[in-house]
Amino acid sequence: MIYSQFHTPPLRERFSGFRGLAMFIAGFVVLGLSLVMLPFILLAGAVAFALLSVFGRIWLGKLQRRAQQAQAAQSSQSTVDGEEAFVRFRDRDLFRPRPHQGRTFEHDPTE
Repeated sequence: MIYSQFHTPPLRERFSGFRGLAMFIAGFVVLGLSLVMLPFILLAGAVAFALLSVFGRIWLGKLQRRAQQAQAAQSSQSTVDGEEAFVRFRDRDLFRPRPHQGRTFEHDPTE
């Protein structure tokens, strides 16, 4: 009695006839369209990436020029007699390497 329900596979009844054939054809159509459309999708992604790179570079250049102009205008307004030389010296001094200020310990292999 229990064996009789496992005697016929349930998938044969579920996917048989016109419905099964329609699902099979629909699956092939989806797979075919996805394989045909994949190169176009990749091409569109590459074009979009290239456009974003070019226009992003142009936009960042404009932004950098504006910042440099604002900085130049601000520095020309704030310079007093000896302040400009001090600012140049201070900015140059920032990149000078500083001596080591920590302690060093010698390794004694006998310990």
